Amino acid sequence: MPTNSPPLLTPSVTTEGLAESLKRAWRQGEPPDAAGALRDHPELLRHRSLVVDLAYEEYCLREQAGSAPERSSSAGSSRCSCPRFGK
Repeated sequence: MPTNSPPLLTPSVTTEGLAESLKRAWRQGEPPDAAGALRDHPELLRHRSLVVDLAYEEYCLREQAGSAPERSSSAGSSRCSCPRFGK
């Protein structure tokens, strides 16, 4: 008799590879779109760490390109410190 398994708590090699592949494509010129990636690959939604990682990667790439969202005055004046880009 089949049982209902709980959702996975850690990303699998397959979902981690998918997330890395998406980020690599964004770094090579594809427009970054975390929401679109999650819509196209809903299996990523089971792994909060991958969702956050994709959103942060999109933010950093947009900031690097000069199109990051404006910060509110309550968010402080510090910039994104994305280590991948030496900021």
